[in-house]
Amino acid sequence: MKFQLTIKNRLNEYIEVNKLNLKEKILSKSDSYNFYKNSYKSLSKKNKKLEKKAKKLEKKNKKKEKKIAKLNKNLRKKEKELDFAQSQANLTLKEKFDKEYTSFSYFCRPEQLDYYLDDNFEDNLKEVTQYLDPEERYAFKFLYLRSLFVNFIRRDNYYTEKEVELQNEFTEFRKNHIDGNEIGEFEFTGDYNLHPFLGFCLDDASLEFLKDKDIIDAGAFTGDTSLPLSKLTNANVYAFEPFDESFEVLNQNIKNNNITNIIPVKKSLGNIDGIRSLYLSGNKVQGITSDADFREYDVEFKVNETKVDTFVEENDLNVGFIIVDIEGAELDLLDGAKNTIMTQKPILTISIYHRLKDFVEIIPWIANLDLGYEFKILRESPWSFISDTSVLCIPKEYMK
Repeated sequence: MKFQLTIKNRLNEYIEVNKLNLKEKILSKSDSYNFYKNSYKSLSKKNKKLEKKAKKLEKKNKKKEKKIAKLNKNLRKKEKELDFAQSQANLTLKEKFDKEYTSFSYFCRPEQLDYYLDDNFEDNLKEVTQYLDPEERYAFKFLYLRSLFVNFIRRDNYYTEKEVELQNEFTEFRKNHIDGNEIGEFEFTGDYNLHPFLGFCLDDASLEFLKDKDIIDAGAFTGDTSLPLSKLTNANVYAFEPFDESFEVLNQNIKNNNITNIIPVKKSLGNIDGIRSLYLSGNKVQGITSDADFREYDVEFKVNETKVDTFVEENDLNVGFIIVDIEGAELDLLDGAKNTIMTQKPILTISIYHRLKDFVEIIPWIANLDLGYEFKILRESPWSFISDTSVLCIPKEYMK
């Protein structure tokens, strides 16, 4: 019985297959059938390709979605960091410092500043350190300087009352006396420092002394100092500027203002008569120095240099004022001007901010000439902490 069923099933399968083959044979005679059959095969093939492509695109989209999600996550993180940075920026330096460092000793308090500034403190400091060996002296001074630093950081204001007054004066001057390239009564091209246009802190007696004297402007730059100086004297202003681009602008500013008593001199002033190497670091305005070790430099170039004494003697000058800002070479200039200072006793304005050496040695150098000079510290840029600090040196006899 089972055997008979098996034969019957196989017979039925054979009949069905042959039916299909017969149907296929009959239909194959039809062009329409063949056309649609081939189209079907072609479309099926294309469909499979499209399905594969769709899967690939779906896979790519998932990757992109993950990437977008990651970017959004990073964006939210950056937004939080930005919000935090903004909140930190709104803190004062004192608040930031107090937030980070919470342990301060008594003499790190701002109210102790007067003690540090008292003249007796310097004597006390000198006395206590003389009993310490070099290593302990260094450690002691380090502690003192760090405490002083913390003292200042924790103050609400880092400027003196006088500096705040000067800031207000500068702001008012900018508002009322600068219009485009016009600064006060001058037409000016190029970069400039503002302070010379506000005056030179000279009293009436000193101005009277200068009115027929020659003036030397060392480091004349673009003429920002020479132009106002030209109004102080009936004699000449000798504007020394060794750098090509600045010298060109200096001449242009002299010409634009029809000034006849400024004599531009394309030389540096120092302690030699000859060729001097100057070193340029980045910015052409503030980056020139004659000291290769003063800062890293990009370019070395040669200039003609002369001593003040040599130039004064060769040109028979009657010098009343020497104003100096030459990027750390001030002591060299003073060495080359010693005879002129000794014999003519000019008023001096000397920059003392480029090097610590200048800050502590220039005033004693002049004082030791024993010519009766009085000294006044000038803050020519009242927003800076130390830059543009000069000393005004006036013999007592020229003062009221």
